[in-house]
Amino acid sequence: RDNFDFTWKPDPNDPPYIYVFGTQWQKTGGPTYTVPGAKDYKYVDTIRAIAIPTQDNWTVPEDIDSSTFDFSWHPDTTEQPYIYVFGTTQYAAEKVAAIKYTVPNATQIKYVHDLVARTKVDLTNWIIPKNIDRNSFNFAWRPDPDSPPYIYQFGTQHQKTGGPRYVVPNATEVKYVDEQKARAIVDKTNYKVEKGID
Repeated sequence: RDNFDFTWKPDPNDPPYIYVFGTQWQKTGGPTYTVPGAKDYKYVDTIRAIAIPTQDNWTVPEDIDSSTFDFSWHPDTTEQPYIYVFGTTQYAAEKVAAIKYTVPNATQIKYVHDLVARTKVDLTNWIIPKNIDRNSFNFAWRPDPDSPPYIYQFGTQHQKTGGPRYVVPNATEVKYVDEQKARAIVDKTNYKVEKGID
């Protein structure tokens, strides 16, 4: 309520309307101003309300980091009822259904692309070499759920190997991934340094 200008008044020369104000997400969802006798709606976009987060109608899987998602999102109430499906930072909603917002009585799915969720870091399937800077790598990465089981091998700043491995259960084939690299830290174990070398 504090972020909306309730001093707004309609033009007295306009016909009677039910004025609907939007939010940061939609043309609806904010306050309405009803002129006595009004039946028609008019959508106002010159000022907007700020929707606040709510847990109503949301379904969040356990592997999603809900602290990074903006639950203030809401649907446009002029649309038919949908089950709104959101993807992750890695995959579109059509590929991985991360979070759902279900309008009561909805049966059809609608994919939302302008807001994504992040997965939690789960190290269960990871093998991480000791000489890897863990802060240099995004361990929230997940493989494409439609792919066959692979041992996903990530590289370092030096090679296509040497980085973390993500092992899908029952996988035997290695697949090299270059979309991100881990940073190998200094390890002198296998080095012999001759005298006179800096």
